[in-house]
Amino acid sequence: MIGATPQAIKDAAIRLGLSHGFFYQYWHYLDGLLHGNFGLDFQNEVPINSEIARALPVTASLVLGAALLWLLIGIPIGIMSATHPRTLRDRAGTTFALTFLSMPTFVLGLLFLLVLYYYLTQAGFSWFPAAGYVPLTQSPGQWAVHLILPWFTLALVQAAVYTRLVRGSLLDVLGEDYIRTARAKGLRRRTVIY
Repeated sequence: MIGATPQAIKDAAIRLGLSHGFFYQYWHYLDGLLHGNFGLDFQNEVPINSEIARALPVTASLVLGAALLWLLIGIPIGIMSATHPRTLRDRAGTTFALTFLSMPTFVLGLLFLLVLYYYLTQAGFSWFPAAGYVPLTQSPGQWAVHLILPWFTLALVQAAVYTRLVRGSLLDVLGEDYIRTARAKGLRRRTVIY
């Protein structure tokens, strides 16, 4: 690798504002943030704003899909656990929550890749791709197929949190006087829980 010339080092220091003190540099950085200027990606020589704009659809797809899944998984399991306390259903919900709360996201993702990609591909089933992103506008089916493993990786960990929160909150609420009053006045259990 060719070393930088002294003139190139001096030019870079001037361009980066390194000739000024720390507080000036930090103030300049904060001023840029306030004005929406996140700086320059020096490796690719492009503004950070364009890098963020390029990655925003992928990030939004991942976050929105995972959020929908974790709500669809976590809330029903939490309700089931709270409405059937100290039963097999409650123990199953608690086991689900503790399993995925104690599992780091990167470990769960690697396990999904190992089992649902590698082992299934070895067995002749190519259901899940290992990596990549297909834009929603290009092919909605392929978009979902490429995001299903990341969605579940993020969703199961967060669903475990929601399961515990919903279970605890619902157990507290089900013991309140107004719930007993609603049940005594003839409202069905399903309506009260809903």
